[in-house]
Amino acid sequence: MLERAQSAARLLSQGADRARDTLLLLVATELTRWRICPEKWRRIPTPVANRVLSDARLIFVRTETIRYAWRWIGKTLGSRYFVLDGDWDEERDPLEPHKTIEELFVRGIPYRATEQYAYMMKNMRAGWYGGSYWCKTPEEIDAYFERLVKAYADIHDHGYKTQKELGLPGEDEILVVINREGDLMLGPGGTHRLDIARRLGIDVLPVLVYGVHYLWVRDRLREHGGDILGAIRQSLRRLDCRAGMKPHSPMP
Repeated sequence: MLERAQSAARLLSQGADRARDTLLLLVATELTRWRICPEKWRRIPTPVANRVLSDARLIFVRTETIRYAWRWIGKTLGSRYFVLDGDWDEERDPLEPHKTIEELFVRGIPYRATEQYAYMMKNMRAGWYGGSYWCKTPEEIDAYFERLVKAYADIHDHGYKTQKELGLPGEDEILVVINREGDLMLGPGGTHRLDIARRLGIDVLPVLVYGVHYLWVRDRLREHGGDILGAIRQSLRRLDCRAGMKPHSPMP
């Protein structure tokens, strides 16, 4: 492997992009080829895992199994590492009903009168776009809420569809992480849609696995054997409950 890494490094003189892709393929190949010691891979970079796992990260799960929201702000899981050790999974909160969804679709409050709208407008005017959901103008905030209203109507009338079925990027699915016990926690994306699905009685919905705890991976490797990413793929397949299910059931 050292010789291959040295060869890949020499490609830097031929272009950074080519060298990066070669290095990623090299590491991914070695991870899937070797029956490696799990202690060696407490952290696996997200690009490497995504390259090997690909569509296996998209699974269908029972909505009721997502009971906690992970405190993801400032964490490197997902953004940098797909497999990560440490205590990051202990930072979580019970998943509560979303106030904005309550205001819009239960109490019937116009979106411009919601607390979230005022919050986003305040942050947009202050130049803190992270707090305005990256909306930089009032028109963009209006468009944000109009998409949310449309999403609710579409899910109500036609059931919950994957982002790919809607013609949107697959990375925009509801994001979940898997803790050391194998429990699903809501990650940094899909809070509104998950709450909508729960309120409309959607039993099964698609999610994208954003990252997993090393201890869960270690146990799965001991269970399945083989290579570490192969064990993750097999375990994600077992979590997927789409076989025999109908996740897109519309409301009556």
